[in-house]
Amino acid sequence: MNDAPADAVARWASAGVAQLPGVLPAGLAAELLMGLRRLPLAIVEAAHETVWAYDVAVPPVRDPQLFEPLFRLVPILDELVPQLASAVCGRGLVAHAPTTFRVVAYRKGSWTAGAVDAPAGMVVATIALSAETWPDAWGGHPAEGWAATGALTLADAARARAVPVLTRHVERYELRTLLAPAVTP
Repeated sequence: MNDAPADAVARWASAGVAQLPGVLPAGLAAELLMGLRRLPLAIVEAAHETVWAYDVAVPPVRDPQLFEPLFRLVPILDELVPQLASAVCGRGLVAHAPTTFRVVAYRKGSWTAGAVDAPAGMVVATIALSAETWPDAWGGHPAEGWAATGALTLADAARARAVPVLTRHVERYELRTLLAPAVTP
């Protein structure tokens, strides 16, 4: 089952963080970003982070009134991402909360110490939706750098993926979901 790139497997083993490029099909990140930028993001302030976020739950039945790209995203988050993560991490993983994800925007004042509130054994999966860049001196850069648009970043929840406070008026969007250990019968 391990068809993950060797460099991603090695980075996961050494640092608990790995990136896989091109997880989203061409154009899907741009479509999602156009629609998700319209969401009423709210500031989420916790002991371990301050970000702008909105939790999305995609209904199981397609409704023509809903944003269609979400229905193309769900199989990626619920099937492809856990499959890729399982190969990289060397253990079975599944979507913790299928058909749901969090839209996260890093804006001025945003920062994170990592997903320190995630239960043990979890993997935090993020997919970059935008590729805006800015000087490191402005903050807001994870140690391993931002992933390219459409790329998947996996981070061991037990190893914080810190992003220092962003000090300027710029923004970057990502999707965040949690992967849980697969239960074997």
